[in-house]
Amino acid sequence: MARGVKLPPMERVRKARVLTVAEISKLLEVLTDPTRTMFFLALSLGLRIGELLPLRLEDLDLSAALLYVRRDYYRGHLQTPKTARSERRFKLPPLLLNVLSRYLENRRRQSDLLFPNSAGTIFDDRNLIRREVEPVCDCLSIPRFGWHALRHTSASTTMLYTHAQDDAKQAALETVARVLFPNVPNFGDVQESKEMLVQ
Repeated sequence: MARGVKLPPMERVRKARVLTVAEISKLLEVLTDPTRTMFFLALSLGLRIGELLPLRLEDLDLSAALLYVRRDYYRGHLQTPKTARSERRFKLPPLLLNVLSRYLENRRRQSDLLFPNSAGTIFDDRNLIRREVEPVCDCLSIPRFGWHALRHTSASTTMLYTHAQDDAKQAALETVARVLFPNVPNFGDVQESKEMLVQ
């Protein structure tokens, strides 16, 4: 028996926060752009906030229904991949393509960024969630959450990373999207109910 050996204190592992379909629906009704579209994009593709913030208009190819993730932004530092292989490409399902198209049609700020702040520059992720998301959560009596919760939610609701030739994941995203956006046209013929999604 070993003596004098100190074991590290036991730590409770917090269960990752996962938003329900009902919470997502309420948030999407109240959030305003660009936060609303960023929120849905993060949920749909599982993007990190650091990948969302530096997205530029040139990264979105509406005609090919593709989104390229080429940069990462963290605490004021912008990083770009060292090689072309480090870039990620996402095939956009019809509904997400529709949402982004509508967002661009109504976008007022002049900037090369896809989601610019009021000054036309990159948002600070902490300010964005404190000023735009948390007040809405409080108003709707929804527990507050961090950006990372959207990635957990993305995986748990089968809105997984959407790749160009992955039809099964495309269909899963369309299914969830039908519940979240029942009145938005052009997102496929998938038929599902909320009861099947929330299990």
